Amino acid sequence: MSFRDIHLPVPHYEERIANGVDRFWILQCDGKDLWRLDGNNFYPEKGHTLPDEAKRIDIGQSWLRYERQTIKVLPETGAIVFCVRLYMTSLPDIVREGNGVELADAIDSMPEKLGL
Repeated sequence: MSFRDIHLPVPHYEERIANGVDRFWILQCDGKDLWRLDGNNFYPEKGHTLPDEAKRIDIGQSWLRYERQTIKVLPETGAIVFCVRLYMTSLPDIVREGNGVELADAIDSMPEKLGL
């Protein structure tokens, strides 16, 4: 599948971020585990509903997860190498580094379906 085909289920992917994406990030509000079998993705078209009450978030357990993805064609063999590197940074560290306002602005600019 093409990169865009893989990401078709992502709300607003094509019109908002498809052309310039080479980094991906999400906020995890319940610890820093990289690999999860559970999730809180929201797909109303699949019958998902939002909780009746907002869950209280512990900022100390909130992490920014982002990926750096690269595709490289090896010159001698023509082989294609696809690499994904995952990074986790705590929200308190982001604030200490002076990037809290920038992250908040990025979150505010997200489409509603991506911001849930």
